[in-house]
Amino acid sequence: MSFTVARVPARLFRLSRSSDPTKFTEWRYLANSARGRWSDPESEYRVLYTADSEVGAYVEVLQDLRPRQLALDILKTIDDNGEFGDSIASVEAAARERLRQFYFTTLLTATEDLVVDLAAGASRTEIEARLADDLGGRPVKIGDFSGGDYDFTGKVSRLVFTAVTDEQRAYAGLAAASAEHARTICFTYYESGRETNELRGYLYGHTVRPALLEDAYVRAAIDHLLS
Repeated sequence: MSFTVARVPARLFRLSRSSDPTKFTEWRYLANSARGRWSDPESEYRVLYTADSEVGAYVEVLQDLRPRQLALDILKTIDDNGEFGDSIASVEAAARERLRQFYFTTLLTATEDLVVDLAAGASRTEIEARLADDLGGRPVKIGDFSGGDYDFTGKVSRLVFTAVTDEQRAYAGLAAASAEHARTICFTYYESGRETNELRGYLYGHTVRPALLEDAYVRAAIDHLLS
């Protein structure tokens, strides 16, 4: 049994604070921030997050601004005389303010890069076998990759990072459904090693623009957060 490789799209999309979309966040900044879903628990490598949809890339960056569902449900029961409108407007204002710091990039890919498809049954079976002690015999479900257990996803990330194919090829990254935008698959690429700032796979920034210039995607992402 082995990992199943995902079909890598010819184009991926990314929002980043740097105009160089393949530049990894410096370790000194990562040390003071919360761990990401696919961060290495042993800090041997960094990762780049990309998405196969433009809107999904925006939602991933803005997802923490989503109003709590309970609050939205309460607002729906109130006869709004204008007093509560500002709470929704503030989400859009906060989103646009954050995006002033970001660039939006269309990335060209090498479709032959080996990226593990975590949704594939064979990949999940491989994870079950290799992380049997950590899992205690329980099966791995697709939802485990989009849940809040970052200890688990970190171990999966490292497992794929250290694995090789029968031909001794290393995997460039992994693919899993976005936890925030159901129609988006996120492709996470590995750094080749600590502080190399080199990707294992191939990504080339084809077009780079300030994030706010892509207003249609900004609007669609905000609407998604408020839906």
